[in-house]
Amino acid sequence: MDEPISDAVRGLLDGHLVLDRQLAEQGQYPAINIMKSVSRLMQKIVSQEHLQLSHHVRSLIATFEENKELIQIGAYKKGSSAKVDEAIYYQPKIMEFLAQPMTESIKLDDSFNQLKQIFKQNGDAQ
Repeated sequence: MDEPISDAVRGLLDGHLVLDRQLAEQGQYPAINIMKSVSRLMQKIVSQEHLQLSHHVRSLIATFEENKELIQIGAYKKGSSAKVDEAIYYQPKIMEFLAQPMTESIKLDDSFNQLKQIFKQNGDAQ
């Protein structure tokens, strides 16, 4: 990722998908690291609702990752932060959404609708 040629290519392209071996080892396919992947055109090709939900999901993933050690060792106390509580609640649902069988493909609209359902189940539509 830090090589000069890779950096130059990333600057020329719309964005990039970062594959993560650790995610693959955990059985998540495709093993795309959402936090390191970028699309510069997304805001121009998806609806405002889709963009907002995408930002919300990325925020939840980031919040969970920032607090992962505290959560895993039991040092985080529920109720200490509404944002962390929300990230903990949605983490398994988001990770399930991000994984799919290697032989499966899905249309963008269907995928977006599935993601919206995750938040509607809790009455928390974004």
